[in-house]
Amino acid sequence: MMLLIVLVLWLLGGALLGAGIALVGRRAIPIGGGKLVLVVLAFAGMGTLVAAGLGVFHYSSLRGREMEARRGWNLVPVVVAAVDLTPGQPIVFDVISQRSLPEQFVTDDMVPPDAVPKIVNTTLAAPLAQGDVLLWNVSCSSATPGPARTP
Repeated sequence: MMLLIVLVLWLLGGALLGAGIALVGRRAIPIGGGKLVLVVLAFAGMGTLVAAGLGVFHYSSLRGREMEARRGWNLVPVVVAAVDLTPGQPIVFDVISQRSLPEQFVTDDMVPPDAVPKIVNTTLAAPLAQGDVLLWNVSCSSATPGPARTP
């Protein structure tokens, strides 16, 4: 609606400039010189200010909605099995890998990449398929969990 008002103000200002008249009541009265310029500038200025204000409002509204939609979808790296693993198998660098998950799905019992030295050379407590996330309490039998993840 506001955009329509701005468009009407601009068109009216352009019509005044082109015709050299100002609308008074139901009849057109020609005006000359400086008055015409002032009327045109007034309409153009009002239209420009309203358009700029609407643009800033619209941009901030969209930016806020975009940030809200992205919340929780930042990727966080976790340690996963690079190959199928069996219980009792030692965990070495060759059998683990890293994968990124959305932060809203990452829990404190998932092993982060910076904790890999704590789990290397421990034995696996449960079977894992390729791509499964290593968990402190299920996967790594003799490893101690690292510090809790902070959101």
